[in-house]
Amino acid sequence: MLQDSGSEDEYVPPSANPVESESDHSSGEEDTIETPVSSEAEVTPVKNGNKRGPPSKSTQPTKRPKMTAPPTPSFPVPDTPDPSPTSGVDGVQDWPHKHYKFLQPEHIMDADRKRPDDPNYNSKTVYVPQEFMKKQTPCMTQWWTIKAQNMDCVLFFKVGKFYELFHMDAVIGADELACSYMNKSEHAHSGFPEISYGKFAQTLVEKGYKVARVEQTESAEQMDIRCKRDKLPQKQRAVRREICKITCRGAQTFSIMDVDANYVDNKFLLSVTKEGCRLGICFVDTTIGEFHVGEFDDDKQFSRLSTMMSHYPPCRILLEKSLWSDTEMRVFLTVVRMSDIEFLTGKKELLTEDKLLSALTQQEHEAAKSLLNGDLRQDKSSSSRLDLKSFASLYWFLKRCLISEQLVTLGKFKQYIPVDQEIVKNGEENLYQYPKYMILDSTALSNLHVLVNSDNTIEGTLLEQVDHCVTNFGKRMLRSQLVKPLTNVEAIKQRQEAISVMLEEKDCTEMMRAKLKDLKDVERMLPRIYSLTSAAIPENHPESRATLYEAKVYSKKKIEVFTSALRDLKAGMNIVELLQETGVTNKSSLLTQLCNYESQPQPGLFPDMNQLLKYFENAFDHKEASTAGNIIPQAGVDPEYDQVIADMKSVEKDLTNYLRSQSAHFGCNAVYNESQKKQKKYVVEIPSNRWAKATSTHQRVATKKKNVENYVTDDLKTLQEDLEKAEARKVTILSNMADRILSKFCENFEIWNTAVHCLGYLDFLGSLAEYCAKERNVCIPKFLSPGESNPYIAATESLYPCTTGDQTYIPNSIVIGRCKEELEEGKEDRKPSVLLLTGPNMGGKSTVMRQIGLTVILAQMGCRVPADSLTLSCVDRIFTRMGAQDNLSGAQSTYLAELTESQSIMKHATKYSLALVDELGRGTGTNDGSVIARVTLERFLEIGCLTVFATHYHSVARTLLDDPRVAFEYMSYIEDKRNNDIDTIVFLYKLVPGICPKSFGFNVGELAGIPDNMVAFGTDVAFQIEARHNLRQLFIHEFASQLKHPDNVDVEMLTQALQRLATFECHMKKDLQDLPGGQKAQELDWWPSPANDPCNAKINDNVPMEVSA
Repeated sequence: MLQDSGSEDEYVPPSANPVESESDHSSGEEDTIETPVSSEAEVTPVKNGNKRGPPSKSTQPTKRPKMTAPPTPSFPVPDTPDPSPTSGVDGVQDWPHKHYKFLQPEHIMDADRKRPDDPNYNSKTVYVPQEFMKKQTPCMTQWWTIKAQNMDCVLFFKVGKFYELFHMDAVIGADELACSYMNKSEHAHSGFPEISYGKFAQTLVEKGYKVARVEQTESAEQMDIRCKRDKLPQKQRAVRREICKITCRGAQTFSIMDVDANYVDNKFLLSVTKEGCRLGICFVDTTIGEFHVGEFDDDKQFSRLSTMMSHYPPCRILLEKSLWSDTEMRVFLTVVRMSDIEFLTGKKELLTEDKLLSALTQQEHEAAKSLLNGDLRQDKSSSSRLDLKSFASLYWFLKRCLISEQLVTLGKFKQYIPVDQEIVKNGEENLYQYPKYMILDSTALSNLHVLVNSDNTIEGTLLEQVDHCVTNFGKRMLRSQLVKPLTNVEAIKQRQEAISVMLEEKDCTEMMRAKLKDLKDVERMLPRIYSLTSAAIPENHPESRATLYEAKVYSKKKIEVFTSALRDLKAGMNIVELLQETGVTNKSSLLTQLCNYESQPQPGLFPDMNQLLKYFENAFDHKEASTAGNIIPQAGVDPEYDQVIADMKSVEKDLTNYLRSQSAHFGCNAVYNESQKKQKKYVVEIPSNRWAKATSTHQRVATKKKNVENYVTDDLKTLQEDLEKAEARKVTILSNMADRILSKFCENFEIWNTAVHCLGYLDFLGSLAEYCAKERNVCIPKFLSPGESNPYIAATESLYPCTTGDQTYIPNSIVIGRCKEELEEGKEDRKPSVLLLTGPNMGGKSTVMRQIGLTVILAQMGCRVPADSLTLSCVDRIFTRMGAQDNLSGAQSTYLAELTESQSIMKHATKYSLALVDELGRGTGTNDGSVIARVTLERFLEIGCLTVFATHYHSVARTLLDDPRVAFEYMSYIEDKRNNDIDTIVFLYKLVPGICPKSFGFNVGELAGIPDNMVAFGTDVAFQIEARHNLRQLFIHEFASQLKHPDNVDVEMLTQALQRLATFECHMKKDLQDLPGGQKAQELDWWPSPANDPCNAKINDNVPMEVSA
């Protein structure tokens, strides 16, 4: 038998031969399990500490793969399955389920008997033959029936007070949860007590599994009635069981049985559908319950979808399998990071609009009215309803997980508009209409290390640097603001003002942050409270029928969650009232909005919750309710309860008056029998010597007491019945009182939600203020209003914002763009829109580029930045082309990835954009790469966007020397010559005007450990190649200038120039005859072929052979 050790979190196997009543675990059903070939002993929740052997490895992976697939064991099918769990190779347990023919790869089918090679194969189901089912006990018939439809889930199958795991699920339980195998079961069989469900379910979900909680949904008495009614034989007796919830990544709601959420970030469940390049999306964080629905056109690289997923990272994505070609799926996988992908197939999973409407309950339909009516559509003229179709897929998944009601009926639906389509109207038609937020696509967020670094951690990121939030909901607010910096100058200045006030009022800010730190995750507690009400769990939901043996524990936890939310909301209101009293809110318009009530002279957005909170504070005794696990309302809280209490008092008063009338009748002190009264029965007791006055209405009741008589009357019986009815009503009302109180609380959901949003925003501002206070040298950026200047960024002594540990960075002054005032005053246009950046390898070019991008992001968030000064116009979008990496899953080479990102810049950039391009063209040959870099740069110059263009192609820089639109700077260094003539470079990491003469790549080779003689030889070869290149360029330049005047061509001068070049080539070839390792010069990749060898060139009629147009 299973025994509860008393621990809520750990199952301890019992000692030998324990005894437990069958009714405690089996509910009177026949819980026996049989193999396909022979009967087995009865399966009872008997657990023993002795394992039968080492557990076999799970057929499911520890981390769920991207594509959901059924467990398909790889062992052969024996002719006669052996039901005994004998030890296999290396002592691994060989359980019978490994040999079931219908689970083998060559035989497995889904519930519709489709094989895995069928396009519509559903890996979530499995076909179980009827012949096999007939040999199962009633309990195991239930298990296989449920498992056949939920093959992708681990079943926590309730048997009495325990959750049992069978077959392949038991192996997972043993491997992942350290559950002990049953001692006397020939099948794999493990389990744990009900109270440990939350801990074990969370463990499996974090490892990538889905968990289906199967509960007993009728009592033993109800089962007996049903079996008698349906005339079922004893062998078919089994208490009814149903799935009450499926939990997985992306579908967690943290009910009372679950453990508290142990993560901060949002984890979205996303559904995507498509028609061509038009996408419909719907995503929701199930712990908060807010749906985002949208429909938009996208390109073949899914740029908008990728940006959306960077802003709202999904952990599970639902796709309609038939809509995606192999090519599209390869591209789609390039924009998916750490997400599980689940394909939906078949008519049951892919709901049409009509099926969706019929599937929605009346309450769900009302809550989703804005979506169903098309009010959330951006393009209402479009005939497609991809937004609704994506919601239908998401709804089916939530319905399958049995959490649709508690999420949809919240009614929190928002329209999603791609960030590049949200426009701010500035009131002047001739001015540029900025997007509502700065556009940071997935490439920019990744390259700039805004949220995560290249190792997918937050170390060294902007998020790590500015995250000083003290609440979980504040941290989520910060992240959402970090990926969507503002473009409205007035809104930015409001944040700057609020942060300045917080820095000035240091004591007040510290007090605010200290009190905020005490708040729990109220944003997640609110939907959790709603999920406990009857609106979220209707009468037809299996959860409402479940038999829970730890119900009292859950009731106490439910009340504690509710009272904790009330305390935190009260504390939050106290925080803003304290800020009001100190006058801080009067110093900032943004703080006024966040902290003031609507009724105040300077109205704000924070709701006045005083009366509401006072109502719930006084509604019941919070301490007593948390201890007892039930709520007893105070007078005036619940009219129905007040009425039943009044009725009971009236009956009790009538009982007292009746007793007085009996005392008068018998002329003695009549009393109610105390022993009977304790049993809620009213019997009158009088002395025996007074019984003579009894009438026919007095009905004697036997008693063992001497010298007294007990009796009742019809009138007393009527009063007794009235009191019993009132008490029954009271019990019914009190059993639903928690639901009544919580439902009343949820009627004001928007009020509570608004308060939490304001508190989260305060935490977000406090985090930025803390960042500014910790930085040694920060300034308030000055923004130029739209129309005040051309695009312009000027930073003085700017530092890299993301320092970690003991790292130190050299400050740099950076100016990009042209100031309109300078042009009007006739000053020299000193700073063109393109900054062409050169410098040694490892000299700090990439760091400077990230520094510019991160500084602009910080500035447009309203934060101070690490610099002496910063003046800029708002940037509408930051583009990045940084790093050299291919994309294997998307079938993109390094060069194609470079060109794809560059094409995005040329297609979407405006003159208000900032483009950071690092070493474009490195993924191909030098000639092709330099040409690509040059023509791309020319396109950026035409657009006029602010650009930092870093390159090692010095020829590109030289060709633009006379272009007034380009400025030239390089990362400075000190060059030193050692005895062996190998350059030693000291990086200064300081920007200086000019072009770096070379890239000093061999210095990096030396740092990498390449032998000195190899480095020295390579340096010499590089010098000679460069000299040859310079001679050729001089000849080509001279020849080209001569061709401009064909009548006056100086043939003798051109001939001499070509001969000098050929002579240099010959000397160079001779010097390189003996290379290290015996290599010959002709074997070098760069050495010209004999036909093109300059040493073989001849002059015929004074015209160079190799010269052509």
